[in-house]
Amino acid sequence: MIELRNYSVSIAGKSIIKDINLLIDDGKSMSVIGVSGAGKSMTFRSALGLVDKAQIDGEIYYKGERVKTLKDKLKNEIGYITQDVQNSLNPYIKVIDQMTSDLVFAKGISKAEAKEKALESLEAIGISKDKAKKYPDEFSGGMQQRVVIAMILNRGPELLIADEISSALDRESTDMAINMIKNHMDKNKMSLIYITHNPFDGIALTDRICVFKNGRIIENRASDEIFESEEENTKLLLDAAGKIYGKNFRD
Repeated sequence: MIELRNYSVSIAGKSIIKDINLLIDDGKSMSVIGVSGAGKSMTFRSALGLVDKAQIDGEIYYKGERVKTLKDKLKNEIGYITQDVQNSLNPYIKVIDQMTSDLVFAKGISKAEAKEKALESLEAIGISKDKAKKYPDEFSGGMQQRVVIAMILNRGPELLIADEISSALDRESTDMAINMIKNHMDKNKMSLIYITHNPFDGIALTDRICVFKNGRIIENRASDEIFESEEENTKLLLDAAGKIYGKNFRD
């Protein structure tokens, strides 16, 4: 579905991403892990055309076709979710109205049909019709995140890029967000790129783990084989995650 070939990114003459090669097939899922500043988010934000003044070298392919960036695929085919939900929802527009308008814009369906679909998706995540008429700042951060995820999944993306969505959430809210994505993947042939600091979430959710360090990919292997890695950086990430998150996926 998406392939990056010899992909590099520089900003103001500084090399950020360095000659990476990456392939995400249809219906497959990959977690991208690494410390802050490793290049995880920058790789995909730049490929989506969301980084101003980024100098891109190398090739981007979408469904076998070479493209300059993936920006024009964001309306329907690619969904992108960040941890910054405050900038994803308009604080002056009721939640149900935002979701309805988004569906009308993205799918070209009638307002009535869009509203019905929006209400169904909100009820599925525990938000009643009455609560749907509230404004975003009347919801908790976790509820806002679920609204944003539901809004994007309603578009029926073929690929979802979830970028550090758990960083600002508690464990319960993170689990709910992950379950929403997993349930959608189970019902639809959707590909997933899951960028995270927590490799345990990635192991549970995706087929492969891709490890970044200093703007390079240092490891790319099946999720169920990640603990067999001899790569020192990968072992350090897993060990640190076990201490931070208080669990070991092998147990």
